[in-house]
Order: sequence, then structure tokens, then C-alpha cells
Amino acid sequence: MKKVRKSVLRRGRLPAKMDKRALEYTSSLAVDEEIFEADLKVTKAHVAMLINQKIIPFEAGAKILSALTKIQAQGYEELAKDGFEDIHEAIESKVIEVVGEHQGGWIHTGRSRNDEVATCLRIRLREYLIEVSENLINLLQTILERAKGEKDTLAPAFTHTQIAQPTTFGHILLAHFNALTRDLSRLLEVYNRVNCSPLGCGALTTTGYNIDRRLTADLLGFKDILDNSIDAVGSRDFILEAMAAYAILAVDISRLCEEIILFSSDGYRMVELADEYSSTSSIMPQKKNPDSAEVARARCAHTVGMLTASLTICKALPFSYNRDLQELNKLLWQSSKTTLDTLKIVERMIATLKVDRARMKELVEQSYSTTTELADTIARECGIPFRAAHTIVGMVVRKALEKGVEPSKISLEMINTFSKKVLGRVLNISEEAIRNSLNPSTFISRRRVEGGPAPQTLDKALSDGWLWLKEKLTSIREMRAELERADKRLVRIVGKYISQL
Repeated sequence: MKKVRKSVLRRGRLPAKMDKRALEYTSSLAVDEEIFEADLKVTKAHVAMLINQKIIPFEAGAKILSALTKIQAQGYEELAKDGFEDIHEAIESKVIEVVGEHQGGWIHTGRSRNDEVATCLRIRLREYLIEVSENLINLLQTILERAKGEKDTLAPAFTHTQIAQPTTFGHILLAHFNALTRDLSRLLEVYNRVNCSPLGCGALTTTGYNIDRRLTADLLGFKDILDNSIDAVGSRDFILEAMAAYAILAVDISRLCEEIILFSSDGYRMVELADEYSSTSSIMPQKKNPDSAEVARARCAHTVGMLTASLTICKALPFSYNRDLQELNKLLWQSSKTTLDTLKIVERMIATLKVDRARMKELVEQSYSTTTELADTIARECGIPFRAAHTIVGMVVRKALEKGVEPSKISLEMINTFSKKVLGRVLNISEEAIRNSLNPSTFISRRRVEGGPAPQTLDKALSDGWLWLKEKLTSIREMRAELERADKRLVRIVGKYISQL
């Protein structure tokens, strides 16, 4: 372990140096790079507020701001090369080293590491939520583009992994699109709850200084402040909620990957991953394996597991702050990164996916997937209960399978054989009506109910999808723009104070 500087925090109550092994075990410095920039922002906003409120001497505050700017320019590696408990202690120690304790010692006035770290986590998580949302938008746009191109592609739809009814591949893709839109909505809802400031709540009861929490919240781009100081520093439900949104998203992505894997297998051969996202065997030269989809499926399991670990950490903690909460941070950052990486890979897999239209058509035509419409047609045209029609058609399918009769060859004679057994009479229906009902294209065109695969229904779903995405993209851009405006306000105020030295 690198050399350990004497802690500015311990010398009062705990003058003995911390055991190196204990420091290494409890230090969060290894993962605090994630909040390095956030902590500098938080500290600059806090010091600017202290100057504005005349709580600390102007010269001390301006010199602290100047030192923070230099630390930022030097970067995280330079700051972290000596051993500290965390990034917060490291920054304060470096400021005191640069400007002296007489002036640098004012930096932590009116705040605690508890409200400081809670604020840093929210700032960094906001950025991740925006980035994840932007990448999810990219995936959704790609799915819509592919769905548009495949809206007339006849394809089998499955229940229990068995061919169930005809649909289009565009309709199948839109199923995944709709699931993922709910994930995006969840992420944006989480963002609104993350975007509240705990800064100024101190260790747990705020402070006796006349601070301005609204000012620091404004400088950091928060829409509001958290009401209760104990809750503000002791709760991490914003992390749990973000990770839950990631985990649900991971489940939906994993299902998409599973279908890619399933549909590309030898039994289906409906799609094929591009070579760039596949691998081969070290011994079997013929193999083309959907490795990217398989790894994505496994990474999604990691995301679910990290949520479980995080919930378990938090489940029995008393208010207010407990050091256990530090262990959440590494899980949050890993979950965020895994989600981002997976979204990027899956988007490329979908964009380059090869679709075997002829094979899909063959699977539909060789199956008995249109017999639902046959039963519906018999019920409608002959005026008999659907359950009776269902029974007749079920018996017809059983006999057709035994005799090797193709679905398209099912005849009125076969149907009436079983109609006599079920109803005691033949059905008044034409061969033409039977042929039409067994035609996959007819099956699809009759599914005009909202949400169905009929061409006009699918066209509307595609149009609505594009409008929805445009609206969400505008919201995300406004979120990012608001943070950029806040950054500019903070930079302007900090620059003004430094220039007056």
C-alpha cells in the first residue's frame, strides 16, 4: 500500500494512525474516482455559498476555490496516490496543504461527509441515468427501424417455446420495444427523485450556521432539496430504485437476448447474428455461436444480483448514516456500467441481425398455427359456441397429425367428420371460408384489434412509437441542458470569487 499521510480528521479524537490493513479494508478511495468530479462541484458550491452568506472570510473562501480548481486540473490519480479514507478527506487534506490550514481549514464549515457524499452520489447517478437513458433510446430507435422493415415479414409467434399463431417479425420486435419503453419511463421517473439535494443536512441535524441550502441546490442543478435531514443523509432508496430500474431493464434485455439465441439455434434458424458478434468453436469448425447475446444474458444476471445485495445491505440499518452504506457505492457504479455496456452491445446486435424471411414463412406454413382462426370462423359463420368449434378443430388437428395432412390441406370433409361427433350434424360452411381461415396472411389481416399484427394496426404502433421516443428524447435533452446551465452558473461564480483575490 502507498504511504499514508497523517489524517486531518483523526488528530483530535484519534491521534493514533489507523492500522494500514484496517485503512485499506475500510477505504472507499479505490471506487471514489466515480465521484471525484462530483465532490469538487459539491465543495465549490458549498464554499461559494459560505462566501455569499458571509460565514467564512472572503479571502479564505476564494483561495479554497482556487485550490479546488488546481486539484481538478491535476486529476484524480495525483490526489489519490496517498492513502486516505475516502475522496472527501483527500480533497480537504490537499486544499489545506496548498493554502494552509489557517485558510483551508474553513472548507468543511457547516457540512459533514454524510451530506457531502450523499450529494456526490446523487450528482454522479444523475449523469449515469441520463447516459443509460440515451443509450436505451438508441436501442429503441434501432428496434423501431428494424420493426418497420419487418412489418410484413410473416413469422411464427410462440407460447411455451412452441409455435402458437402467425404474426409478423415486426410485431415481435415491437413487443420488445414496448417492454423497453416502460424501462425508459422508470429510469426517467427515478431521475426526478434522485435530483433532490441533501447538501446542508450535515451529519444528520443540519447545522447552526446560517447556510442557504437552496443556493447550493441551484448551483448543482437540483430541482429541489430533501425535507428531513435524517432521511436525507441516512437513506439510499434512490440508489435502490435506480438499481431496481436497471435490474428490470436487465430482465427485459435478457429476454430479448434469449430470443435471439433461441431463434438462431438449429431448430429455428429464423435469425443469425452478424459475424462481428459471434464466435466459433476451438474444435468444431462449423460452429457459429451467439456469444455476445449469451454474455449479455449473463451480465443481466449480475445486475439482478447486485440489486439483491444492495437491498440486503440496507434492509436492517437504523437511521441515520452507517458505514455499511459505503458498500452500496461500488455495486451502484458496477451496475450502471454493466447496464451501459450491455445496451451498447445489444443495440449493435439488433442493428446487424440477419433475418431469414423464407425460413420464418416455412415454419408458419408447416405448423397448425392458423387453426385458431379456423375455430373462430366456424363459430362465427355457423353460429355455434366457440368451445364447440375449438373441440372440433382440436380433433381435426389430432387426426391431421396422425395422417400427415398439411395444415393447408384440412378439408370440410375432415371437419364435418368430427362435427357429427360433437354436434350431431354437419356444418354449413364453404371450402373457401376454410381455405381463407387457414391462410396465414388472412389470419394476420383479421387481427385489427389495437395491439395486433394487422398492417394498419402495426403502422399506427410504429407511428406512435416514433412520437413517444421524440417526446422522451426532448425530455432527456432538457435534463442534460439544465445540468449544463447549472455547471456554467457554478463556474461563473467560482471564477468571479477567484478573480477578486
